[in-house]
Amino acid sequence: RSQPKDKQKSKIMLHEKEQLDDEAIKLKEHMNIFKEENLRIKTKLQQSERELSKKDKLINELLVQANATEVNAIQKPTRGAAETHMIFILKRQIKEMKDQALAKEEEILLLRKNIKVTKVQEMEVEIKLLEDECTRLKHVIEELAIRT
Repeated sequence: RSQPKDKQKSKIMLHEKEQLDDEAIKLKEHMNIFKEENLRIKTKLQQSERELSKKDKLINELLVQANATEVNAIQKPTRGAAETHMIFILKRQIKEMKDQALAKEEEILLLRKNIKVTKVQEMEVEIKLLEDECTRLKHVIEELAIRT
């Protein structure tokens, strides 16, 4: 009679082990998905930072050009309509690029915050899953202890 009980226990334990293995595989798949998403977000952040750097360089170049134009304008009090129009266009471009740079900086800050929040949320979920698994295993051990 003890042999059928042992077979039953071993079947139950084998079934529980299979469930744990399946659960571990699912958790690993979720972890891989999170890693891929994290990598995608980091890549997007790097692209945004590169783009922001390019815009900053362009703004600086336009400012240098605008300053040179203003110095020339001071040296030549008679300014033609074409020069006045060019200055107006350059100033507008500078303003637009500054606005774009600010928008990109805000986007970068949001991405950085999202990465941190995502990591914390992933860790919280993982902790919760591990706590639940520990609780479940404790119950299994208690049941096995009661049965024996």
